[in-house]
Amino acid sequence: MSRTRVAHCKIVGCISRFVTNRFKASVWRSIFIMAKDPGNTLKSAFRLRIGDKPRNFSNQIGGSDKRDLFRIVLERRSSLNLALTRLKANANLALLDSRGKKVIAQSRRAGRQSESIVASLTAGTYYIQVTPSSGRIKTRYRLTAFTGNTIPTLSLNTGLSLNRGSSITIGANALKVSDAEQSPNEIIYTLTSLPQIGSLQLNGVMLGVGSQFTQSDIDANRLSYTSFGLRTQITNNAVNELSEGVDGVNIIWNQGNNLGQIFNGFFDRSQITKAFFYNGSTRTTTPLKSPNTVSEIVLGISGSNAVWNGIDGSDIEVFLYNGTTGLSTQLTNNTVDDIAAGISGSNVIWNNFDQNFVFRAFFYNGTTGQVTQLLHPNSINNQAIAISGSNVLWSGFDGNDLEVFLYNGTTSIQLTNNNVDDIPEGIFGSNVIWNSTENNVNKAFFYNGSTGQVTQLTTPGSTQQAAVGISGDNVVWSAQINGTSEVFLYNALTGRSTRLTNNGVNDVPFGISDTNVVWGTEQAGVTRLFFYDGEGTVTPITDPNTRAAFGGISGSRVALTISQSDGTDPEIYFYNLKNFAPTDSFNFTVTDQQGSIEGTFQFTIS
Repeated sequence: MSRTRVAHCKIVGCISRFVTNRFKASVWRSIFIMAKDPGNTLKSAFRLRIGDKPRNFSNQIGGSDKRDLFRIVLERRSSLNLALTRLKANANLALLDSRGKKVIAQSRRAGRQSESIVASLTAGTYYIQVTPSSGRIKTRYRLTAFTGNTIPTLSLNTGLSLNRGSSITIGANALKVSDAEQSPNEIIYTLTSLPQIGSLQLNGVMLGVGSQFTQSDIDANRLSYTSFGLRTQITNNAVNELSEGVDGVNIIWNQGNNLGQIFNGFFDRSQITKAFFYNGSTRTTTPLKSPNTVSEIVLGISGSNAVWNGIDGSDIEVFLYNGTTGLSTQLTNNTVDDIAAGISGSNVIWNNFDQNFVFRAFFYNGTTGQVTQLLHPNSINNQAIAISGSNVLWSGFDGNDLEVFLYNGTTSIQLTNNNVDDIPEGIFGSNVIWNSTENNVNKAFFYNGSTGQVTQLTTPGSTQQAAVGISGDNVVWSAQINGTSEVFLYNALTGRSTRLTNNGVNDVPFGISDTNVVWGTEQAGVTRLFFYDGEGTVTPITDPNTRAAFGGISGSRVALTISQSDGTDPEIYFYNLKNFAPTDSFNFTVTDQQGSIEGTFQFTIS
């Protein structure tokens, strides 16, 4: 066997010896690793060159060797990962600053347990220190080091200021996320909530919850915010639309050619109509449709739920849309026309009639799924009119005239019993309003469901009264005075009515929510709409040249259909008429596809 002489080592204790050629490489490798003591001072510290792939360095500590120091230089912000493994005795691991004095992080586990450190660092010089727990004990170790991905950093988030109804660009001078490893194009924002009184657009396209954009989009000024002004346009197309209701920020409407013929579900079956639900929180519009229907009409809204009618090819059926699930449930399936009349929560009312126009009224309990026909011994022809919770206001014919009935979720009670027609108009909780007609004279009444007391709504000098809408203990009603109609607001708690108009022209109340009221004033053949805020302030909604149809009121929000607003066809508009918030915001998460952070961007609106 051939023999080779190895040169004398410069290490204390190392002697020249002969080894076989087959072990030559391994001996030299072992001598090299052990020969390079990392050093124990900042000046003699061993320079480690590391990257994003783990590198291992083996050595020994203890005895006269009190510590090993390694120097690393980071060219950019990085996540440093350190591990100390294969210990034969206890040793500790520490990360020191550029001066070697401040401990940035350390790991001091007991016994032979491995040590580890993960730290997010800016560019600069750092030192890794390995020390034995006791100077007399020696141990081998393996140090593993590499730089990993750092999570993004929200480096700029100043917010922006703008005027109500205006738009502003969200640029890198207001919102910026930095990342050590990823480029701006790889930093992705995801919207987790939307502005409440404005909208976000990316390249002019409105964004919703879950929409994404990048830091590059912000850097290039592609992201913008538009504050809602007095009104916001919801639809913009070339077809006819008619708003049918609003609840909070949600709106319903129908689309078709003969929408003016829609009344309580009766419509021209030769015309195809479509129904839509707009979610103001997500800025999304959902068509209300079933595989079984060829034409649809939405008639009521409550929160994120809506009740709508659909023609299944032979007759009209009732459907309940759940905005949370995005699904519609068919509530009726028969051979007669079922006409939806109202919704509250997930409770629904409808009417159907036979060929002799004998009406039957029904209540659907959305919690139990049970359907109840509304009946009373004194009534032979019944129609459900309005619903609030599990209370239903309905009309019944007693063989002589129309009477008012209240269903409380269990039984029906008769509220009127006379020789005149009593026409129910509205319900809130167990409070009810109706009108009675006798000898062409109309009278308005309020029923207090808590006390059972009935109050006639009237004012001196009036000849005709009509209750139009109810909200809690408040009722909006009209009275004929000196030949014109005026608007009044009745409060059941005080028992008083406040006159809202006094102008010598016809003012017709359209709706009420809390103490907010909308009415129309006839001027030169055009009905101009006005909003009363319950505190004495009246705001014009439309000008004298605008033809608009009232679509509903919810708080200070009003839905309107404005005729030929775009010069061709009616479009749906959403008005916010008071309590305008001075701030708005949106929430987001940012990811570099490895880690993520959360943030909120705020607008100040004046």
